[in-house]
Amino acid sequence: MKLTINSNILRPTLMLMLSSSLCTASALGSTTFVGKDDWLFYVADGYNVSASNSTEGIVEAAKAIEQTGTHVVVAIVPLKMRIFADKLPDALQLTPQAQNQYQTVLARLKKAGVDTVDLNSPFLKYRTKPGSVPAQNVFFTNDTHWTPYGSLVAAQAIADHLKGSA
Repeated sequence: MKLTINSNILRPTLMLMLSSSLCTASALGSTTFVGKDDWLFYVADGYNVSASNSTEGIVEAAKAIEQTGTHVVVAIVPLKMRIFADKLPDALQLTPQAQNQYQTVLARLKKAGVDTVDLNSPFLKYRTKPGSVPAQNVFFTNDTHWTPYGSLVAAQAIADHLKGSA
């Protein structure tokens, strides 16, 4: 299987679409807060949009791209708040909707026929690299981005998925 993508055009478009459909950062600004053990979190990550709103644009884009003969695989970025919920302040806990939103969105995408990769499960399973001293986490402690280790966990999950669908 060979995928050819003009990343200069497609990547910014999809990233913008995914960002705007999964959290509305513009509505909340770029406010951060500090959790337990000085973990930094982005407030907009905790903003919940409905699963149907989250999937409509992704499904539409995936179907349009598939019509060009290109197979689309969607990997939704897990929220740091969900992966490290134990680092949230005691006064701020995830709602049941927020805890389940990733799986809800994934299920809706699959039901609509979109090929998806679950990154949430491996991020939860391997959130800290076993035996690493100091601890290597999938997210930076003082940043909302993935660490190199987090990128490796995601890449392995995507590679495993692609091998299974080849």
